[in-house]
Amino acid sequence: MADQAMIDQINKMRSQNMSNDDIAQRLLYLGYTNAQVFDALSQADTVPAYENGNSQEYVEMQPSYKYQQQDAHIDSSKVEEIAESIIEDKWNDLVESVNKIVDWKSSMELRIGVAEEQIKTIKSDFESLQKAIMGKISDSDSVMREVSVDIKALEQVFKKILPGFMENVNELSRITQKMKGK
Repeated sequence: MADQAMIDQINKMRSQNMSNDDIAQRLLYLGYTNAQVFDALSQADTVPAYENGNSQEYVEMQPSYKYQQQDAHIDSSKVEEIAESIIEDKWNDLVESVNKIVDWKSSMELRIGVAEEQIKTIKSDFESLQKAIMGKISDSDSVMREVSVDIKALEQVFKKILPGFMENVNELSRITQKMKGK
């Protein structure tokens, strides 16, 4: 048995000239089950006359049992049709959303692939630069050692030559002094 609030909603929608199909679709959308919607629609058809105190009118409004079965079959098939329509719409929305997610995933995979390639390239370039710098440092170190060896050799040469050179300079200075004095 449907609750009064649901019946009141049906009566309000009917007063807005909504069809039973539109009402059923709206109630299903609001979360009511097929059985609740069918029961509420049936009760909404019969309750007003009974509530007004006219039980004879209520009895007259009741369709025969055979008609009720046929009506129930028609209404339930309409409800099923509406439910299938709603489900199909929701399914299409879901498929569209999933397709968007798949597209986004593919886009992200592509971007991640590109980023990974760029990182590999940067890493390779960095390793090449590091090797080049180490080579230059090694070359500089080698050159510095050679210069150091040359300076030490020159120092040894100067140690050997300098005393003789100084002696020659002193002698030249004496000779110059003698010649100036003459």
